[in-house]
Amino acid sequence: MHYEFAFYQVRPSSTPSVSEPFEIASYSMAEDCSFHLDDRQLRYYYPPLPHSDLNSGYPDKYHPPKAGAHPISKVKDVLDKKHVDQKAELITWRGLITKIMCAPLYPKSQWELKLRMDAESGTIFMEEGESSETTYENQDRMCYWGYKFEVISTLPTIWDACSRSDIEERDNQPVIPDEQYCSIVKYHIGRTRLILAGEVDCVWDSKPGVTPDSDVDSKVNDDSLKSQTEGQQEENLPASKRRKMDDDNDSTDPSPTVENPSPHYCELKTSKKQPLEHVGMRRKLLKFWAQSYLLGIGTIVIGFRNDDGVLVEIKELPTRQIPNLLRPYAKPQDWTANRLLVVLEQELDWLKKCVQKHPPNTKFTLQYSANGKLILRVHS
Repeated sequence: MHYEFAFYQVRPSSTPSVSEPFEIASYSMAEDCSFHLDDRQLRYYYPPLPHSDLNSGYPDKYHPPKAGAHPISKVKDVLDKKHVDQKAELITWRGLITKIMCAPLYPKSQWELKLRMDAESGTIFMEEGESSETTYENQDRMCYWGYKFEVISTLPTIWDACSRSDIEERDNQPVIPDEQYCSIVKYHIGRTRLILAGEVDCVWDSKPGVTPDSDVDSKVNDDSLKSQTEGQQEENLPASKRRKMDDDNDSTDPSPTVENPSPHYCELKTSKKQPLEHVGMRRKLLKFWAQSYLLGIGTIVIGFRNDDGVLVEIKELPTRQIPNLLRPYAKPQDWTANRLLVVLEQELDWLKKCVQKHPPNTKFTLQYSANGKLILRVHS
């Protein structure tokens, strides 16, 4: 038994209501893939040297990722240990919602996701399925370029607390992709309440509640910080940093008087530099926007490189500006940020309705195989 969702059948609609993603927890992952409820892997943005060679250190200082796909139960474990409410209709990784949202941009891609609905809570859990990605020439080196850009663009703490060697020796640091700092956010897209988890490359300026000498686990949602902010009024915060409350004012959401860390985060990307007239460049920037938008990340820094892996330009862009940047170059047949949000809202509604027709703990696979359709297969 299966269900189909075709992109060409999406009903025209206005942009769905989307609340601001609000961080409810965070954690660090070490090189051995162990999880830690602290800030040990939190990094801070500092621009790399112009014309840096992203090949530097390859392969001698490269520790290729060995983690593979993490089960979504890891996120549930973090929330349990931090005593964070998990009321949501869907809990998954940011990257998987990005795949669903951006599927129309890449009609030749193929992927598979696994889903099940928890019997007790009714929450749908989604995680990576069987991989069918094809490899390409020079793939390992080009992946290294992206990881290397992250290393040379970040510091272990805020700039004025770093030593000179911290700044100047970044190019000599090992490249260890499995060391990650991750954020877990809660919000809604249309009528669907989500909890998403995803890697955060670095902080653009500073993270509320975290200072260079903070104790481990000093988070914006810790009891100690909550007590300090108990009497703070929301109007004292800049408008861009306030929590946009849901229409039904869900009492389980974080306090609107606690400053949201998510807009302070920064996503680091690398790309071959191409003009915006090039459809591939527009699609890539739109995917960059989607990845950051879904986690509430405020800034995207793109390291444009040449074919030899040498940086030629560094562009710092507020995430919300990217759709406006692309608008003058869009063709009538182009997908836009608004159209992708409309599709995502209807995809999520369709997915929920299909899954809820079956008993809890029924297993599903969600497939996309280059035919303009999502296929949800039911397994007995």
